[in-house]
Amino acid sequence: MKHKFTIYSLALTSFLVAGSFASPSLAASSEWVDLYGGKARLNAIKDPVTDVITGMIEIRLKKGWKTYWRKPGGGGIPPEFDFTGSTFFTLDKIQFPVPEIGDDADQFIGYHNSVNFFFSGSTTSVDATLELSLLAGLCEKLCIPATANFKIEAHALNQSDQKTVMSLTLNKNLLPREANEKFSLSNATHKDSIYTASAVIPFGLNDPILLVEGPNGWFSGIVKYNHDRRQFSFTLPKNLVTNTQLSEQFKYTLIASGQAVESTLPLNNISH
Repeated sequence: MKHKFTIYSLALTSFLVAGSFASPSLAASSEWVDLYGGKARLNAIKDPVTDVITGMIEIRLKKGWKTYWRKPGGGGIPPEFDFTGSTFFTLDKIQFPVPEIGDDADQFIGYHNSVNFFFSGSTTSVDATLELSLLAGLCEKLCIPATANFKIEAHALNQSDQKTVMSLTLNKNLLPREANEKFSLSNATHKDSIYTASAVIPFGLNDPILLVEGPNGWFSGIVKYNHDRRQFSFTLPKNLVTNTQLSEQFKYTLIASGQAVESTLPLNNISH
């Protein structure tokens, strides 16, 4: 009976996995482009019902090479994604997977081996084409500003490529999730520009790190958790916090054991 149950479970799992990708979505990938320290390509999925286009910029790095998060730390080059050459496509957002955090010496925030940056947007035409100009900082002993251009024609985007659909679906699990009651900042206070907050971290996740992004390019750098006080503490730019319109633009990424959540930094209705 045990063997029968195992076989049945495997069959059921295979059926569920296969079924989860059996969608009407259309998908395509560009050719790989050499980046010297690696290679990259563009992948996209178009939903013919909602006209939403989602995809990822896939970068595979050579051994020993690294690239960067949107706030790279340590003087790195953040990636830039330019879709303005596309036709009948409006970009909505770019999403970055959970980054690696370097040591105190280099303050590195980024990726080794491979990374997938996600994008989403919309179209109003079956003739939509995607064109991307990529700039990415790739580093080994020296850093280079790698550039590449990608294009997915309309006829390719209107075909079905289930391998691309599966790849995008699986890799989306590496994106930070929305903060929730089990994983987020809590008990926030700020006084004289010093911001402190405790953190709700799921059991089993360790070494929490906080990254805070603000308006006008402001960035907190890597904020480490004070285990003695059980809180994060860092200095906010007072001129930005007191501006009620700008204060809503502070976003945080909370990372622990390679998992992460994102949300707006709680600034309103807290003690001073």
